[in-house]
Amino acid sequence: MNTNDKIRDILRNISTCSVPDGFTDSVIKKIEIEKRRRSDRRETLMLVSFTAALAIMFSLLIFWIKSKYFTSETILPEPEFLSNYLTGFREILFTGESLIWLITGINISILLIAGKIISGKAAKG
Repeated sequence: MNTNDKIRDILRNISTCSVPDGFTDSVIKKIEIEKRRRSDRRETLMLVSFTAALAIMFSLLIFWIKSKYFTSETILPEPEFLSNYLTGFREILFTGESLIWLITGINISILLIAGKIISGKAAKG
């Protein structure tokens, strides 16, 4: 008897052995739980990144509109550009209506994330 025959005999014996009742169901259930958890994590990450991207685009749009239509200088000197940019950005974000829109956007983001977490915990429990 060579080694190939020994391996075939061992594999035949293993395949004829039965597993405990419910073992396959338990393994399949654990695999499905892990699959659902990974998809939930991926969806949450996608929502957070999408919200962050929208907030950045919204902020840049507000800054662009303000700098294009509400200033007399269209070309800023090179060394002052960064300080003017930061000052303009601060003025845009923390004044009047833009602050209201910023707070509204943050609240919507928090509600989306909280809703996702609550629905995940409700599905598990």
